[in-house]
Parts: sequence; structure tokens; C-alpha cells
Amino acid sequence: MKILPSLSRRRAKLLSSTTAIALLISLLPVSMPQVLRADSNLMSLSTTHHGTLNDLIRRLPIQSHLHDRELAGLGAAQELAVLHERQMCGEGLPTTLAVSFSGNYAAILSALVDERISRPFGRGLLDAHRRLLADATRWATLANPNAAYGENLVESLLEQRALLEQRAIPLLAIPITARTPIINGHRVWIEELLVWGGQCCYINRGELSRIALLSQRLERFEGYYKRDGFLSERERSLLHGRLIELQRETIDAFASRY
Repeated sequence: MKILPSLSRRRAKLLSSTTAIALLISLLPVSMPQVLRADSNLMSLSTTHHGTLNDLIRRLPIQSHLHDRELAGLGAAQELAVLHERQMCGEGLPTTLAVSFSGNYAAILSALVDERISRPFGRGLLDAHRRLLADATRWATLANPNAAYGENLVESLLEQRALLEQRAIPLLAIPITARTPIINGHRVWIEELLVWGGQCCYINRGELSRIALLSQRLERFEGYYKRDGFLSERERSLLHGRLIELQRETIDAFASRY
């Protein structure tokens, strides 16, 4: 096995490495795979069988505490997204109401992701959904809730669904060359997180304004690129680059609390 040439080429880096890197080297398996090449990095050197606890432990010494904090912030943002979704789906409400809220929320998100409705109209539907949810939560916490009011809430959700279907255009009417479901889906989630974070004072106004500006820029460029009903590979790449920037800014805002 040609391990020594690889290590000698990295000798300068290894000599100046921290104690954590030295610990990593001490953890390396005795028998290295034959596929080890001269351009192998420390990450690949520390890998044995993918997806095992052993591999996770081997990675720990070369991950900084800053990286750990970044992962903690990302995990926190993901968890908030899950909690927000469960809340918007009527978690904790009586079964009939919960099913109605869940179906309504899913229908709005699906229509936004597939661009069957305009974003302003979709945001209006989500705002109405939130108001009905607040009413339902207050009603459900009463000592003796009026059953008729609960039925009225279900009826209101059905009316909202009917309005959605009335305004939504058929999916086949949208050119597949101009559809961007991944970008739309991520942006909807970011906007939902911002609404939640703003209402709960989880992120400040400055962060909200900065993220909102990035979202508006992404939306503006997306509209510009889609004017001819076709997105080139370069245009898609540019949009996803702006999406990554938007995601990073959002995660940083939430991660700063940890």
C-alpha cells in the first residue's frame, strides 16, 4: 500500500496540526484500503464503513466547536420548522378540526410550490388560515366550547379550500421548463419561519428586513428569468445560488440564539 507517499506530501500540514488532528491519526485503522490515493484528505483517511457510529466518532476530532454550533443552529431551525408545521396542521385540536386544518394547509403549500396560484394570493390564504387557527385554539381551550362554533370553523376552512380551487390554474397549463418547485418550496418554508419568528420575537426586525430583502430579490430575478416561459441551466443555477444565500441568512439568524 502506498500510504507513506501520501502522508509525506502532507507532512507540513500534519506537523502544524492541532492535538485533535494527532488524535485522529492515532484512531486510523491498521489496515487501510487499497483505493487510498495521493490526493486523499484527512476526512477520507478517517472513513471506514459509511454510516456507522465508528465513522461519526472518527470525524469528531477534526470538527471545530464552531462547526458544532453551526449544526446546533441548523438543527434548531429544522426543529422549529417541524413544530410550526404541526401547529399549522391543527395539532392538539379536536380530530375533525385538525383534519380540516391539515388538509387546508397542505393544499395551500402544494398550490404555491407548483405555482398554481400567485404568491400574494397564497400568502393571503396562509394569513387567513392562521387567523382561523388562532380562533380554533382559543375555542378549544374553553371549559365548555360551543359545538356549533367548531362546526363554523370547519365550514370556513371548506370555503377557503373552495376559493383556492376556484383561483388555482391547472398544473398542465404551467410550462415544465419554467417550473421551480424546489425553490418555491424552500422559500415558502422560509417565509413561514419568518412569520413564526417575528410573532414570537425570535428574530429581530433587522434580521427580518435583511432576509425579506433577499427573498424579494430572489422572487424578482425568478420572475425576470421566467418571462419567456423557459429557464436555462445557467438561470436555474443563478436562482439556486440566491436561494442558498437566502437559506444561509435565515439559518444564521436562528442559529445566533444558540
